[in-house]
Amino acid sequence: AGNDTLLGGLGSDSYGVDAAGDVVTENVGEGFDAVYASLDYTLGANLEGLNLIGGAINGYGNALANAMVGNALNNLLSGDAGDDVLTGDAGDDILQGGAGNDIMFGGLGSDSYGVDTSGDAIGENVGEGFDAVYSTGDYTLGANLEQLNLIGTAVNGFGNGLANSMFGNDLANYLGGGAGDDVITGGAGNDILEGNTGNDIMFGGLGSDSYGVDSSGDAIGENVGEGFDAVYATGDYTLGANLEQLNLIGSAVNGFGNALANSLFGNDLANYLGGGDGDDVLTGNGGNDIIEGAAGNDIMFGGLGSDSYGVDSSGDAIGENVGEGFDAVYSTASYTLGANLEQLNLIGTATEGYGNGLANAIFGNALDNILNGGTGDDVLSGGAGNDTFLFLPGAGHDVVSDFVAGGTDDRVDLSAYAGTGITYTLTQTGADAVFNFSNGDQIVLVGVNSASLVQSGDFWG
Repeated sequence: AGNDTLLGGLGSDSYGVDAAGDVVTENVGEGFDAVYASLDYTLGANLEGLNLIGGAINGYGNALANAMVGNALNNLLSGDAGDDVLTGDAGDDILQGGAGNDIMFGGLGSDSYGVDTSGDAIGENVGEGFDAVYSTGDYTLGANLEQLNLIGTAVNGFGNGLANSMFGNDLANYLGGGAGDDVITGGAGNDILEGNTGNDIMFGGLGSDSYGVDSSGDAIGENVGEGFDAVYATGDYTLGANLEQLNLIGSAVNGFGNALANSLFGNDLANYLGGGDGDDVLTGNGGNDIIEGAAGNDIMFGGLGSDSYGVDSSGDAIGENVGEGFDAVYSTASYTLGANLEQLNLIGTATEGYGNGLANAIFGNALDNILNGGTGDDVLSGGAGNDTFLFLPGAGHDVVSDFVAGGTDDRVDLSAYAGTGITYTLTQTGADAVFNFSNGDQIVLVGVNSASLVQSGDFWG
């Protein structure tokens, strides 16, 4: 008891300290000297070891290479400038190496480690609690560590084979889980989050975040107003709430949007891309893709391959380049084929279909359709219903594959030729009725006997 002054002198000395007024004095070069303190303690000059005993909680080192050992309580052990070794023992301890390349052992209990250099090392054994690292630099969780928190200027964090919890900071972080079922939280910043193996839960937080998804068990949480967030999925995927972009990678085939204005990108496989209720932009890239914008005014790009487009609004737009395959449109509304589109299929309530300058194939539905192939050499099929096949000068060589003659069913509309000086003849060629025009246009009605056609002005039926 009392406020004591202790002088060890030469040799490696041990001091028992039980009062805040105790003073330990050591000179340089007088051995490895250790303090056993039953109260909170900071190592003075030329002291190397600190052991917390009794009711001591907190221990602080000095600029030397310290060895600090806690007790069974919840200790704070904080090194200073040296290359320290800190051992928490039992209890839920906080170990901070400070400057230097430090080695830290938490022992039993759920421990927290402060790491500020790539030379710091942590040792944890199996079954020693849920242990967390707070790192000011890029960090990879070592064995038997469960949680990583990036602080300060840290940017990149990597998990291990356990079920990790990983937290970013306000910077643009990369957080990559390991083999476990991880929970990854980006915080603020434009973060990249990859759960990797396992069924992972990812929260990007504020900022425009990117998510790597490789399992149907992965889940993403985003709130309203937290940026433009993108998913890169190696399997079929449907965008969840508040996610804006989907990128199919690897072996992913099918991608589905949500109610927002989505951007969806396929890969080189034969993808299905289905937008939701928003005004979406869908890009198939390579492969023979099926692209449906669904509700909203959507923009669709098929890219390479023979692609199929679903159109349900006059506000939908399709972009195809020359040489990108044989591309088909399935439209629930009247539609005119745009550049570099080859086929049109009227479905649902669509009634009118118009081609372009290519050799088109145009198919009607069960309604009374009006079909016009444009200026290429086209094949037209009205389907059921009383259809009108409309031809204009310069139509080229067109074929109607399913014309029903008799005057009350299908009709050929030649009214656009009136007053042009272009004449035509109707002949029978084999099983087909053929209109040959003086400007070189030709219409072939497949399987129709020309004698059965009924003329009414500029209409033949």
